[in-house]
Amino acid sequence: MMLGICGFDGGNASVQIIDLLEPVPFTIVETYLWAVFIGGLACLLVGAVTLWLSSCMRSPFPVIIAIAIFLLGPMFLQESKSSRLFNHMMHLLPSNMMDSIVRVTGYEVFHIFGQLIPEYKVMVGFAIIVAALLLPLTYRAFSKHQVV
Repeated sequence: MMLGICGFDGGNASVQIIDLLEPVPFTIVETYLWAVFIGGLACLLVGAVTLWLSSCMRSPFPVIIAIAIFLLGPMFLQESKSSRLFNHMMHLLPSNMMDSIVRVTGYEVFHIFGQLIPEYKVMVGFAIIVAALLLPLTYRAFSKHQVV
C-alpha cells in the first residue's frame, strides 16, 4: 500500500490516504464497514451451507470434509488468465470474500443484465440470496430428522 498526498474528501479522510489510486468514493471508515459487512455475510454463507449439508448427510464427518474443501479449496487455485467467468465465480466463494478490503477497493466489476456492478455489491447480494435459498431447504430437511 502506498501513502497518498491528496486524501481528504470534504474534511473526512478518504481511502486515497491508504492508496492514491483507489477508485471508490468512500472514507476509510466506510470502507472498513463494507469489509466487515462482507466478512460477516461470508460467515453467514458458510453457516448456511454447513447447516444445509448437515441436514442432508447422516454423519458430521462428511460435512466437515465438504466445508473444509469449500473453504480451503479455492485458496489453492490460481486465477485463470483466460476465463473471467471462472475468476468471478471464485471471488464469490467465502474464502475469497474474506479478503474484502481488496474487493471493496478494487476495480473489478460484474456485467449483469447490461449493468456494471462493483464486485463487492455482487458479493453481498450473492451471500444473501444463497443463504435465503438454503434456509427453507434446511428447515424442511431438519424437520424430518429423528433424534435418537
